[in-house]
Amino acid sequence: MLIKTMEKDAIILLLSFLLGYAFDNVWAQITYKIPSKIRKNDYAKFIFGEIRVHHNIIGYVLIILGFFIYPIPLVSFGLGIIVGHKIRDKLFWFVETLGKDVKQIDRNIKSIQRKAIKDIKKVKKNIKNRPCV
Repeated sequence: MLIKTMEKDAIILLLSFLLGYAFDNVWAQITYKIPSKIRKNDYAKFIFGEIRVHHNIIGYVLIILGFFIYPIPLVSFGLGIIVGHKIRDKLFWFVETLGKDVKQIDRNIKSIQRKAIKDIKKVKKNIKNRPCV
């Protein structure tokens, strides 16, 4: 009876880990790769001040929650998320300090984008106003 319970727990642990890994992959596809096909580097970012929070924080929350309820599935699901994030993004931590340089670069990029949009509107207007030959 004990062996069957251990086998069941091992299967739950493995499946939960694989589901966590798959969840991390799907989350990355949704928030990073799909929007970036529309506009490069324009993907969902959770930024608070100078700190960027990565989605693998969900894994850490699940591990802590697993200490109180459903330890085997929650801890292994959380570990799957963290391991997937580590393998794909080479990041173990769930927060990243951006610093002032990155914020300045973002402001510069937005300024360049606004200028480009204005220039495109001017060109379109000039094309419309040009007499037909």
